[in-house]
Amino acid sequence: MSVSESIIVQETFEDACKKYNIPEHLSLFEKERRIFAEVFDDFSIPETLDKKEKETKYSFLERIIRPSLFRYRKINDRTIAALKGGYISVAKPIRMKATGDEADSQIIIDYEKIQSDFSLYLSLDISHWEKWAFDGKPFPDEALANVSQEMQMFLKNNQGFMKANLQLKPQLKMAQSYIKADLAKLTPGSGIATLDILQKTGYIASFCETVCSGDMWEGYAKDKDDVFGYALEYDFMSLNLNYSNPDRNKNFMILPAIYGKEYNATTLMVFTLLSGWLKRVVGKRMVGHKPLALPDELAWIKGYFYKDEKFRNEDEWRLVTPILGKVQKIIGVKNDDDDFGKIYVLPKAIYYAENICDYNLEILEKIAVSKGLTRYRMVKDAGLLRPESMQ
Repeated sequence: MSVSESIIVQETFEDACKKYNIPEHLSLFEKERRIFAEVFDDFSIPETLDKKEKETKYSFLERIIRPSLFRYRKINDRTIAALKGGYISVAKPIRMKATGDEADSQIIIDYEKIQSDFSLYLSLDISHWEKWAFDGKPFPDEALANVSQEMQMFLKNNQGFMKANLQLKPQLKMAQSYIKADLAKLTPGSGIATLDILQKTGYIASFCETVCSGDMWEGYAKDKDDVFGYALEYDFMSLNLNYSNPDRNKNFMILPAIYGKEYNATTLMVFTLLSGWLKRVVGKRMVGHKPLALPDELAWIKGYFYKDEKFRNEDEWRLVTPILGKVQKIIGVKNDDDDFGKIYVLPKAIYYAENICDYNLEILEKIAVSKGLTRYRMVKDAGLLRPESMQ
């Protein structure tokens, strides 16, 4: 039983705190975040799991959601339009990085391991591939000893598909040459395949666990002219999200950021390269077929939650939409353009900055009242920020 499964099925919260040496002085929220970080590190949902097993795994992620998360907002045309329209504006990670937000994930890839794994594909004679695909002859032990367990699994799962779809030798030779070209480009900073997709695919929005952080008000709700804005409170728990059934939810996930760790995307890179190799081998017969099962359905979005340790004080939560490509596939979300999108979820409350100007307050009040939002004004009490009701 994996670490994550043992917590889901067996362990109490107290047991988990002891197992991971979670300091006693931390708040309950921070303890939960630390435990989640440990669990999520080796948490996976293979595509091959049956429906019931997947539901159990996904339900663990659903139970993490907080009843109150906050989003700090500057006042500009885009944020006012979102408040009026009743939606959350989401952006691609690559866009957020370009505008100065260090939202790019902490992703690592073991390039040497991938080069080693794929050396098998380049070293074996073409005739051996035909024997393996059509006669079911296993790869020689000395060859398998040089590749990872992930690659062995891919080979095993792929054999039946190859037997039915492998075309002529020239097609296979061409595929070999393509993968050689891919591997030649596969170096740190190349941006090939996986890194490119992780940075340019999908959309994210950031939230915080508290509305009383002076640093967050300064950093995310004040513009270059020192004009302060507002914060919105969301209750995602009330949406009863069902992560295991995208047709019944808003088709997004919201989970806490993991600080001080890196997401190892090596297996995902191997999967991406091997899938591309297979498409070239079988050509048009690949359409409508999926010979390889993802070892983890979360692989494409997991990297979005890993951030540098220096951002830990933000207590960030990230909403991630697994949108692939330009085709609209997500319920409740509308694309503005290639860089931005919308998720139609209303906030439950608005919090005005302590020193917000009367003009902006009047604008926001009209919208908040029309939306039926609970309204608060931030005040300072003994040097600390706290919300004061305006109802």
